Amino acid sequence: MAALALTSLAVTGCGVSNHLTGTPTSDSPSATVQPSGRTTTTPSTSPSSSSTITPSASNSTRPSPTSHLSSTGTKESKVSVDEMRASSNERFSSIITRAMAHVTKTKFALMAPTLPDYSPQSGLPSLSMGAIVQSSADGYTVNLQWAHSQLPINSPALSMPPNTGDAGIIGAFGGTQYLSAKVALAQLNIQQMGSHLSPPANSKSTKVDLGHGIQGLAYSSFPGMVVWHQGDWTLEVRGLALPPIQEAKEIVTYLHTHKLPPTNGVFIVEMAADGDHTSAQWVFGKVVYSCSDYHSALQAAKMAVSMRVYPSSSGRS
Repeated sequence: MAALALTSLAVTGCGVSNHLTGTPTSDSPSATVQPSGRTTTTPSTSPSSSSTITPSASNSTRPSPTSHLSSTGTKESKVSVDEMRASSNERFSSIITRAMAHVTKTKFALMAPTLPDYSPQSGLPSLSMGAIVQSSADGYTVNLQWAHSQLPINSPALSMPPNTGDAGIIGAFGGTQYLSAKVALAQLNIQQMGSHLSPPANSKSTKVDLGHGIQGLAYSSFPGMVVWHQGDWTLEVRGLALPPIQEAKEIVTYLHTHKLPPTNGVFIVEMAADGDHTSAQWVFGKVVYSCSDYHSALQAAKMAVSMRVYPSSSGRS
């Protein structure tokens, strides 16, 4: 199974090196998800030397060590991905539709972000969204970035100036099929995404009120981390210094009225000088789906919330 890159929950290494076609800013969604390697899907969000998001490979057959995962999110979900079809008020933007047309050979249901929830803006009206797509029988990745002109999907121009640079990275989304549902569930373990994201065993934590009835644990010496649970999801924000409690509260507030996929998932934010490197992963059966955003935790949350089975109809295109 070819190793693909879905900006993974290891929000530490953003590697998405591939881009898709450009479309008008207002009509194009963005995400960063990197499914990793053979039979695995782990998105990563750290800048790569090529200024794009590059896929990272990993061996999905090894079990994950113990982590923060919610006790309610450690059993196989009974929810089917088929229950995640778009409703009448949701639709796929033109850039997503064109990008998904390049996803071939996959043997499982696809998911992609929908409007109106996911509609990132570049800040510059002259920019269009571009995309690079990778796919195989066991996985697919759609990497999104801003381009200075409308370009075809997988255009080589997306990897050339002036379309390069970390500032133009949007994110990615995709999915990877594993050998079994048990192996897929194991991929959600936070330490599998990066051991540095989990506090040392002797770290001291304090309870913090994140609002809306949600309590989290703050680790002030790591150098700053807040971990909490919402449903079957484990969420984590890692800051540069003090515990990033305000960032965690904003995410909790958004997710109080906007629901993540109803299954086991992990959402990780790493606050950096150039933005909130954020990624999410969730599992349906043997497939781990993921999405990420290189600059904004809120945009990553919007993408995860908006992910729906593609296409909307029961058939596959």
